[in-house]
Amino acid sequence: MDKLVQYTKKLISMSYKQLSKPQQENMAQLIVALFYTKSFSLRDISSSMLGESNVKHKLKRLKYFLDSITINMEFWKSFVKIIYSLPYFRLRARKYITILIDATTLREDFWILAASISYRGRAIPVYLKMWKGVNEPYDYWSRVEEFIRGLKELMPVKYKYELIMDRGFQGSVMFNLCKKTGWDYVIRINNSYKIKLTDGTEYIQLDLFSEGLYEDVVLGVTQPVKNINVVINSVKSEGNGAMKWHLATSLQDKERTVNDYSRRMWIEESFKDLKSELKWELYTRKIPGKKRLENTIIISCLSYAIRLSVGSDIEVPPSEEKKTSVLKRFQQLLVSGYRKIEIIYKKVISLLNVNIYRFDHYYPKIFG
Repeated sequence: MDKLVQYTKKLISMSYKQLSKPQQENMAQLIVALFYTKSFSLRDISSSMLGESNVKHKLKRLKYFLDSITINMEFWKSFVKIIYSLPYFRLRARKYITILIDATTLREDFWILAASISYRGRAIPVYLKMWKGVNEPYDYWSRVEEFIRGLKELMPVKYKYELIMDRGFQGSVMFNLCKKTGWDYVIRINNSYKIKLTDGTEYIQLDLFSEGLYEDVVLGVTQPVKNINVVINSVKSEGNGAMKWHLATSLQDKERTVNDYSRRMWIEESFKDLKSELKWELYTRKIPGKKRLENTIIISCLSYAIRLSVGSDIEVPPSEEKKTSVLKRFQQLLVSGYRKIEIIYKKVISLLNVNIYRFDHYYPKIFG
């Protein structure tokens, strides 16, 4: 484990130069400790951290680190740079980057908004925000707007982006917000919406339209949004039945709109699945402090990305490729073949550091 921490520390010290050396050390230890934990309680996590001191002192050290670290735009930019530098991310091959927007809850204690990018068939969060309380009154659209503006500020200006969202985000606020970002978007909407065609004089309900691309329509009656495109497409559903997708989009290409939205279905593990995979809800009965929990969740996403990257580099027989996920390969090798995983881990981290160096050297103003 100490070698894995040592390699991880090299990555953190190169990516998070704004952190102090003790913070870099603790962050590296936390990333590796999260490989081993069976719950998300800070005591359990701290017990897997290095050091000769007892769990009580390790827990105290972990709490101090989580309290002292500041998750700001500078932190997130370092985070995104690592994700873009992952082996197999194939950044140059992507004509544009699709960002999946999701929301989920942790029990009834916290509400999370996240932006994820697909990698190795899974969604890796590149930005998230968390709010305390689920059932208490709050301004939904105010939170969403704050989140989207933060995402826009964060993402490197060098690349093109496309936001993909489900029906939970439909509405004039989101349509107009997407237009302000200047990014493309695909948002699934209810068939109860009414639209007015370019040459039309009245509103017609969406479920009365046949498949196709309807350009520059007015969407909605109560809070109409102008110059928006709508795609209607039939897809197979469970039981060999058929259903229709109604998609509001900035794109003028029906096939691309449908294919890009379909990526939500292709992803083996979405952001919502991560709370189970990474055990986010397995914290103590006493609700942990928001800052500590949020900071641990964010760092666990980075830990998860590293696991995926290392797992992708573990060779298995062709007969096992579809049976064994990259995460299972990582966990199995972590437990049974420490020396081998140490070699693969070092290789992946070294490649990550090379890619990050290239970013810093060739694209010093990548974030604008």
